[in-house]
Amino acid sequence: MSNQKPVKYLLIGGVVVVWGLIIYRVVDGLSPDEHMPAIKAANTLTAAYAAPADSFTLIADYSDPFIPGTDTVDAEVTPLSQPVAAPMPAPVVVKPPVEVYKEGTIQYEGMISNPQKKIKLGAITLNGKELLVREKDKVEGYVVQKISAEMIVIRYKNKNITIQRCG
Repeated sequence: MSNQKPVKYLLIGGVVVVWGLIIYRVVDGLSPDEHMPAIKAANTLTAAYAAPADSFTLIADYSDPFIPGTDTVDAEVTPLSQPVAAPMPAPVVVKPPVEVYKEGTIQYEGMISNPQKKIKLGAITLNGKELLVREKDKVEGYVVQKISAEMIVIRYKNKNITIQRCG
């Protein structure tokens, strides 16, 4: 206990010195400098600079593509004697496969309930992620319908799935 007092006073002194240096540097930086060194005048170019002449000319005798109806070209339209491309076949519509529930995607771990507030939480594992869900919660396309101590009922693609508690 008695060994801590000298250390305490030494640390307080160090803090005072550090803050003193900080305040000194701030005040010194904000004060106007009276001893500014003289700046020598920079050598300026005395010869006049002339830009070289362009080596090209721009001929802008085309119409503005952003203003409609200003085309200046009058060309005759000649019909094609042969079709350019064969008609395209009708596209084949591929229906996506109907997703069905795969057994083991969801595991029901158990239920947490509070009878006073009438809250039921179900602990599930969905694709390796542990989640707490309530009734009517929507998680990745699944809707929780009912939670009880031994099972959970989940709706997926308009089908009810009953999952028993594991363990």
